Amino acid sequence: MPFPRVKGQMYEQDFRLPLAIRWGKEAAAGRKVDDLVSFIDFAPTILDAAGLQTDEQMEGKSLVGLLKSACSGRVEPERNRVFMGKERHDVGTEGDVGYPVRCIRTERYLYVRNFKPELWPAGNPETGFTNVDGSPTKDLIIRQHDEALDDYYYRLSFGKRPAEELYDIENDPECMYNLADAAGYGSLKESLWTELKAKLEQTGDPRMLGQGDIFDRYEYVGQARHSWKAYVEGYFEKQNY
Repeated sequence: MPFPRVKGQMYEQDFRLPLAIRWGKEAAAGRKVDDLVSFIDFAPTILDAAGLQTDEQMEGKSLVGLLKSACSGRVEPERNRVFMGKERHDVGTEGDVGYPVRCIRTERYLYVRNFKPELWPAGNPETGFTNVDGSPTKDLIIRQHDEALDDYYYRLSFGKRPAEELYDIENDPECMYNLADAAGYGSLKESLWTELKAKLEQTGDPRMLGQGDIFDRYEYVGQARHSWKAYVEGYFEKQNY
């Protein structure tokens, strides 16, 4: 959804999307499946359906078993976590660099690792928080902050974030209460980071190899008059989407 603290911001309402798939006459219709799946499962699914082998570089797992099953609810118990990440989602942060994030989502918890918490996660204030699409909602939050009427929603939507975030999705699906430093959650937080780190190392993530800034060196080919470079060089225009 193109709202502040949703699209591109690595919380539950950003990446939990409806998924409906029709599989002809071979599977029971009208089922609701609760297994955790990801976009990276789509390519292996298509290859599997075509009778082809999945490339060894692919981390996703075919959904064909889910599609042909007659069961609802949890179908394949091992599908109990997904991994996600973000780099440069738009320009507008100082230097036009990205805001690197990696996450692990289990059946109940979401652990978020912000690799550069010193940066603005939604773009810099000077460029108008360019990593949040323009909308009446965004305008209202900024206007209320400027008029000293509100700071809470402004900080949630645009403020800087800690290096670690932990949310209980079962009780807090909007990710309002960060439990990363709360009493009693230390072991859980550490175990989730250990698992996430192992997955990143296994898949050769540049962020774990000391090469993460390579993502910021890729050419940005979109309209860039709302970029940090444009702001510094004097041809800045407010984003129009």
